[in-house]
Amino acid sequence: MLLKLAQYFANNIRLLNLIILMILLLGTSALVSMPKAEDPQFDMPINVVEVMAPGMSPNSLESEVVGPIEQSLGLVEDIKTIETEIKQGAVTFTIKFLHGTAAPKSFDDVVNAVNRVRSDFPETVRNIIFVKASPITVNAVQLAVSSPTNDWQMLKRTSQNLQKRLQAIPIVRQAEVWGLPSLVVSVKADTAKMLEHNISIEDISRSLAANSRADHAGYIDSDNMRFSINLSGEYTNFEELAGTIVKSDGNGHVVLSDIAELSLAPFKPDNLSYLNQQPVVFVTAQLKMGENIFNFGESVRAEVSKFLEAYPEVDIQTTFDQESGVQNRVSGFMFDLFYGLLLILICLLFFMGLKQSFWVSLALPLTIFITIVIMKTFGFVLQQMTIAGLIVSLGLLVDNSLVVVEQFAKLKDQSQSRLDKIKQVLSEVGMPLVAGTLTTVFAFLPMLLLSSDTGDFMRALPVAVTIALVASLFVALIILPALISVFGVSKHSKLTLSYVLDKFANGLYSRGLHGVLKLPIVAIVIFIAIAAGCISLFPQVGVSLFPKAEKNIIVVNVETPQFSSLSHTQGVALSLSEEFEKYPDVTDVMLTVGSSNPRIYYNHIPRRGVVNFAQIMLLIDSYEREKVQGVIAKIRTDYADFEAAKVNVFEFQQGPVTDRPITIRFLGDDLEQLAERSRTVEAYLEKQKFVFDIRNISANAGWAYDVRVDEYLATKSSIFSGDVEQQVRNHLDGAIVGNMTDRYGQGYPIVVKGNDIEPEVIDDLLVVNAQGMAVPLGAVARVELNKLQGPFYHYQRMRMNSVSADVLPGGNVAEITAGLISYLDTLSWDDGLSYVVGGEEEARKENFGGLSEIMILVVLSIFVLLFVQFNSFAQPAVIISLLPIAFAGGVFGMFMTGISFSMMAFIGLISLIGIMVNDAIIVVDGFNRGIKNGLSARNAMVQSASSRFTPVILTSLTTIVGLLPLTLYGGELWQPMGTVIITGLLFTTLASLVWVPALTVLISGRNAKTHNEISNNGVSG
Repeated sequence: MLLKLAQYFANNIRLLNLIILMILLLGTSALVSMPKAEDPQFDMPINVVEVMAPGMSPNSLESEVVGPIEQSLGLVEDIKTIETEIKQGAVTFTIKFLHGTAAPKSFDDVVNAVNRVRSDFPETVRNIIFVKASPITVNAVQLAVSSPTNDWQMLKRTSQNLQKRLQAIPIVRQAEVWGLPSLVVSVKADTAKMLEHNISIEDISRSLAANSRADHAGYIDSDNMRFSINLSGEYTNFEELAGTIVKSDGNGHVVLSDIAELSLAPFKPDNLSYLNQQPVVFVTAQLKMGENIFNFGESVRAEVSKFLEAYPEVDIQTTFDQESGVQNRVSGFMFDLFYGLLLILICLLFFMGLKQSFWVSLALPLTIFITIVIMKTFGFVLQQMTIAGLIVSLGLLVDNSLVVVEQFAKLKDQSQSRLDKIKQVLSEVGMPLVAGTLTTVFAFLPMLLLSSDTGDFMRALPVAVTIALVASLFVALIILPALISVFGVSKHSKLTLSYVLDKFANGLYSRGLHGVLKLPIVAIVIFIAIAAGCISLFPQVGVSLFPKAEKNIIVVNVETPQFSSLSHTQGVALSLSEEFEKYPDVTDVMLTVGSSNPRIYYNHIPRRGVVNFAQIMLLIDSYEREKVQGVIAKIRTDYADFEAAKVNVFEFQQGPVTDRPITIRFLGDDLEQLAERSRTVEAYLEKQKFVFDIRNISANAGWAYDVRVDEYLATKSSIFSGDVEQQVRNHLDGAIVGNMTDRYGQGYPIVVKGNDIEPEVIDDLLVVNAQGMAVPLGAVARVELNKLQGPFYHYQRMRMNSVSADVLPGGNVAEITAGLISYLDTLSWDDGLSYVVGGEEEARKENFGGLSEIMILVVLSIFVLLFVQFNSFAQPAVIISLLPIAFAGGVFGMFMTGISFSMMAFIGLISLIGIMVNDAIIVVDGFNRGIKNGLSARNAMVQSASSRFTPVILTSLTTIVGLLPLTLYGGELWQPMGTVIITGLLFTTLASLVWVPALTVLISGRNAKTHNEISNNGVSG
């Protein structure tokens, strides 16, 4: 089939030229129009449910909210883990589903499970928020809307209008408003004035409720028209509200403004936002999956520009723009790809001369463009994994074309027809190239079977490599033979490196290899010793998952003591923001109090409704590792002993969602026992080097005033205990009694409450009895100051406390975790107490466990393919034996550069398998051809290896130079992969030219037919 196609195109060269032109045009168009993203787009079935219930204790929440929800979630299938954080006034559920569960279905199942029991929740549950923690729900743009006058009414109207406008853009998935407090019409009653007029808060509430209902009395028809009859109606302005009559008697009317202060104010805010200390409202927008980020950015900018023309009284600043990140990331990778191609072409030119290098050079862009067209057709996005897959495959792509061009060069002086030359070339190298390509494809395909978030994160890389390899085979065995048969090749010039290498291969290398093959065991022992020595360095290399995200954003989490008020947290965070603004490399400081910043990174799951929490994001003028690390180090040093709050500073990290690096979960029934064990482990971690920001969620608890109504005293004072509690609640917390709608259609609840009091004088709060007389709360109730119960967790529906920590650069997470586990095993674990290891250790076991299975599958698949090709167990074993040598080279490279073995280093190892197998297959195949032609085992191997010497060196060199830009400038994610491939390739290149010949002769030589030694051809002796 391949032969017929190549011969057909050789006879129809103009058609082939048109096809090449079409590939180039389609590839260019696909490259321009293909959707682009900064990071891989994949769906994670992780959902977060946040329940806000101000005032409820953790125990009450556990029994009245957590229990029913967890029981309802028990009816949902495919849930992997449920982790529940229970703290004063709020509950957060994080529900992770098994990998492969459809993310939309998992979200719907969670929503339905909560709604099944929602009607049973107590009235204090005010809000339930459902969040999809999927990478596709990341905000692609974040805008800060502000007003010089800090007019919240205007900010609410303008920010919500901007949200609606952004939501109307077709490629916007969702637009949201963040940091806008719930605005209410605050009616703050003055206690002294109420006593003067004998009016209670309940009187005010009844009056306002009666006057704020929109009602009607039907309609009246005249001869030609119908008139609706409206009664009363909602308040529309403060003048109407202020003039509401609360009481009328012989002394006249008492209107609301006589006894209360009216204002438009935030109501119990739990999320406040600032940009450079200026109050702002954040408006975010998400990009629909598969859409082009650059079209998105252009549409958003155009809409914002029109919006500012309509609302000149507001300022809008873009605080986050994924488009610029994508532009930088994609441009960087495209430059890495371009420079890699350029370096390869330069190498080819020096090695092969102009004409031969032209044919190989033509094959590379053709293959890349075919790959891009196919990937765009199947809906893939151009992002770092896609482009890196193309860069990884560059060296592999050169190999196929190089072999074909070299084979045609050898036939240059033969007087065959062009169709016969095509037939001879394909008959000699066609099957080895097909086998080598399929073997390499089989090395990458099992990665598609990795059933984890990590597998989804890396999915595009093996897909890109696989498509590129198949496309390369198509180009090398069909397009190039047709073109070369028509336009020809030239002989190697004496000025090319190939000529020099060929001379070296047929001379010094051949003689040296012949000598080595006389004592193959010596060569094998030397290789084993070197490989074993390098592999022994692996414990010093260490293991990790993914590196930092390398963004110009630094995240600072601020946690004040558990009992802090929002205003206290706000004050602490603002003071820190002011200090951070003075740092020389910081351009902007974003602050969110009571919540995390809106989600702008794919594995960042925001926290909400946490009164003692604030998140500060520092925007750096540009990303430079030393600059960012310098700012982080300065913050850690300056605020290591900050008394007002815990200050934790970090960068975003690439890869799927994981726990903090060190996380231990303690399970048991007794909260005191859990808290005690948590304190013990916290004390242990505080003594460990490189460990910082230790968090023990049970360490702190707040305070509460418990009001216990004495029924006897209440009855004696002519007031029911329930009335006392209701009046206290209305005075302190307020009651919504109606609504006011302004002329813009914005509705504001009317909240009536008493004037503010200090907690210490709550006993003096006045409650009104049945006769309208005011009675001090202390006369009918006992008020006690008690410590609140600390927060705790549920894990898999069991009570849990957790202790977690971060690790400073230079620390080894695996070693620290191993030491911690050893310490834990020395403690007693009775009364149902147990522990579960989380964090990076858990993620590593899950992900690397799958990788070990993949490696086994890769090796077995390749072995089967090689067995089919060679019909031998021994020769596939020889080729597979290169794997430990490749690993030894990778370990040596990581040890020398100080890089740990990570997921991307594993990808490098897989890539090495493909490269080394290709080289070894052709060496062994040439050996078998020599045996069939009557050569001895030694001479057959020397002839095969020497003829393959130049292509092996050239393939390795082009692979190395093609990877150099990505390794040196591609960032921390790609440095391990490039390092493993480059250093591993140096080892396997030498092994392909020495180890493989020696081991093949040792194993296969006994079974080879012996013939007369060729003693006068320069290779014997």
